Amino acid sequence: MTSDAFVKRDKPKNAKGFAQAQGYVVRDPVHVKWPQVQIEVVAAQMALLFSGKADPQTVAKTIKEKGDAAFKA
Repeated sequence: MTSDAFVKRDKPKNAKGFAQAQGYVVRDPVHVKWPQVQIEVVAAQMALLFSGKADPQTVAKTIKEKGDAAFKA
């Protein structure tokens, strides 16, 4: 982002701002197990919801229970 190849281009306009903004970005903390929980718990449950095989309340409860257990393991 700070290279001349990026900063001195016509587009995006004011490209230098992208590099400068990185000093102000506050990233949310991410748990090391999040990718696994996302795939094995959240995505799996959302697939059941979207296919009509489970209702929203059950999906939310299952995500909470299985997600909490996975993070503690």
